[in-house]
Amino acid sequence: RNCQACGKRKDPTTNRCKIYEEDMTRRSALQTIPAGLAAAQSGHSAPASAGRLKQSLARWCYAKIPLDDLCRQAAAIGVSGIDLVEPADWPTIRKYGLVPTVTQGDARIPDGWNRKESHDRLEAEIRGRITRAAEAKVPNVITFSGNRNGMSDDEGKANCVIGLKRIAKFAEDKGVTVCMELLNSKVNHKDYQCDRTAWGVDVI
Repeated sequence: RNCQACGKRKDPTTNRCKIYEEDMTRRSALQTIPAGLAAAQSGHSAPASAGRLKQSLARWCYAKIPLDDLCRQAAAIGVSGIDLVEPADWPTIRKYGLVPTVTQGDARIPDGWNRKESHDRLEAEIRGRITRAAEAKVPNVITFSGNRNGMSDDEGKANCVIGLKRIAKFAEDKGVTVCMELLNSKVNHKDYQCDRTAWGVDVI
């Protein structure tokens, strides 16, 4: 039989149409949100997901929230880690069973590996950061291509490859992943060079 509301054939096992089931799925999901918020507010930890996906959040998005409060609430809702945090904050994050997932150090978005004249300085900075991250079991360090400032994408790509090769083996030996940040130059990071996935993949 077809559903009188939507005209689509009903599932013979449930006697319901697909639209009804999709609506119930959305409704069920919405019903779980207040429960999750209540658990976070009460201080009771929600069970961590047993799936393969692990959620983290960026510290800067919640800069106005004290770190202890942020970590407590993050742990309560099943978040695994906090991104873009520095050594002074790592003990607080660990206290709540979370992972300091990424450190930025002195790396800055406009000033990156696409300039050969910056390679010596960037190498010294990131080697020190990789060492600290490895010692504290922080899995990732972030780095940047830099802005174009008139440089062609091919030249910038070649320069990034040359620069990153200088620290790739060092990072690998330390068990730390170097993450080249991909940013949207059309929205809020004008002129940033690593603004397309294909370009970033070529570099890596």
